[in-house]
Amino acid sequence: MEAKTKNGSEQPPVSWDLIPTIIYKQSQQISALTEEITSLKELIQSPTKPHKQDIGGVEIFCEVTGLARQTAYNLTAKGRVPHSKVAGRLWFSRTELIQWLQSGKQKTSAEIGDEVDSYLGSRRRGGRKAA
Repeated sequence: MEAKTKNGSEQPPVSWDLIPTIIYKQSQQISALTEEITSLKELIQSPTKPHKQDIGGVEIFCEVTGLARQTAYNLTAKGRVPHSKVAGRLWFSRTELIQWLQSGKQKTSAEIGDEVDSYLGSRRRGGRKAA
């Protein structure tokens, strides 16, 4: 009796003498797939080149932050936002602006409460009395 493949076609039964050859071919296919997976992992994990629009003028600042042009000028004058100034023109990096925005994350009330509880708990364990 012949076995059926996934697509429904009939396949002759495998003889014992063909098993080593089949295993060898499968091993080669697995090795090739492993190499492809490794190269895909390297591609995913490698730092990407900056996009041609990664650096730009005040328009990049406004696009990334959603703030007005005048705010860009005010913040750069105060040195509060990452920027460069070349030939009298302001330049911004999209990547640096995103990092700058993320660094200003405010804690939620729950996070602050957890910190207070943790602090008070450690003070109580340290032998001091809670107020």
